[in-house]
Amino acid sequence: PVVAGIDAQGHQGERRAGGLRYRPSPPVLAALALGVVLTLALVALVWQAALRSHENAFNAEAAGVRDNVLGNIKITDEVITNLATVVGSTTHVDADQFRVFSEDVLRRHRFLLSTSYLPLVTGTERRVFEQARHTSGFPTFRITTREQRIYLPAPERDRYFPLIYLEPFEPQTAVMIGFNVLSEPELAAPALAAIDSGAASPAAPRLLDQGVHGYWLFKAVYAGKEVPSQVADRQSAVHGLVALRISADTLLRDALASRAIDVRLRMYPSGETVAVDVAARVPEPAATMGATLLVLRRSDTISVGGQRLELDMQRAVLWRDFVSAQLIAAILTGILVTALLVLAARQAQLRARELQRHATEVERQVREKTAELAVEKERAQVTLASIADAVITTDGGGHVDYLNPVAEQLTGWRQEEAVGLPLDSVFHTRGETSPSAGESAVPGKTREGVLVSRAGQEIAIDQSVAP
Repeated sequence: PVVAGIDAQGHQGERRAGGLRYRPSPPVLAALALGVVLTLALVALVWQAALRSHENAFNAEAAGVRDNVLGNIKITDEVITNLATVVGSTTHVDADQFRVFSEDVLRRHRFLLSTSYLPLVTGTERRVFEQARHTSGFPTFRITTREQRIYLPAPERDRYFPLIYLEPFEPQTAVMIGFNVLSEPELAAPALAAIDSGAASPAAPRLLDQGVHGYWLFKAVYAGKEVPSQVADRQSAVHGLVALRISADTLLRDALASRAIDVRLRMYPSGETVAVDVAARVPEPAATMGATLLVLRRSDTISVGGQRLELDMQRAVLWRDFVSAQLIAAILTGILVTALLVLAARQAQLRARELQRHATEVERQVREKTAELAVEKERAQVTLASIADAVITTDGGGHVDYLNPVAEQLTGWRQEEAVGLPLDSVFHTRGETSPSAGESAVPGKTREGVLVSRAGQEIAIDQSVAP
């Protein structure tokens, strides 16, 4: 059988053969639900604050990378512009002056692999130009083309832009001397675009001779100090090119410094509408180990002169990055608040049940006392009805509330008629010493008198009044 009951802590439950099975009451469940909601809200606030902190930190680092990349791209534009100014300031380019300028910028900027000068040589001038290079200390000089990394004599054509100055001049790069950039379509297009635009023009990224990823950057040198305003005038006034070879890997590494961000650098080669990858950097594996919670991303476009690049950055936020002291404190605080709410609800429930039990007990006692009084009253009325004396009882205001049968007979009033009437109206007496003077019974006195009944009959009586 199942018997409803209350356990020692005031919790409602069901008694079964094995004891009491706890069943939480609605107030306790409501307190528990409120505590859970507050805990979740507190955790959400801390979570949002942590997320904003990570986003702000990432945006700050990404902005730093963007500014560094932008600064390096500006450096390439400034260097090639200054190099074109140095070369264009004289009709005869001095090798020593070119070397001194180049050594200075290459020493200060590690991502610049080399500088070069490529004069315009027409087809009719080729043989004379090659002989002039022989007499100036380069007996094996020839204008070449490149096929599968092998340099061969260039075929006849209308014009050439052979590389004659190269810094740093090293054994592994010496083979490039005389290389005609117009012989390779990947280099010819940006070179010609540099002539037509008057701005620096990048070639498509490639694996350079040193085995690093990078790209060529060309700028035209014109006769005279000013760049012609019309394309046709630029094409007729050009007398050479200057070029930089740029290590995109080093450029990006210098921009990143120690930042743990995934970065991909893409560029739009001259005349192209689709960006191609230049370089990418990812953090060390140890920095990204763990379960990924979310990935923060940002993209920026960088335009300097004729160079246009896209910088895509992202960083994985790991679960361990969010398990902070603030989050643990929020969870513990929420649990504590929940426990306090549940405890308060249980205590309130206990107090309510205790009050209910007390009220029930008081009500029971009142019912018992009322029953006892009713029994006593009934016994008193039976006693009063059985005695030979007339008895009249009144309330505190002197109004009749009971007459026994003898009193009914003497006064001539029935009980149901007399109840509620003033005592003087039912029990009218006068003293024997002054029969003409009507008097009423006075509480606290006992005396002889004459009762005048309702019918006017006079009856000698002994009257007494008791509280």
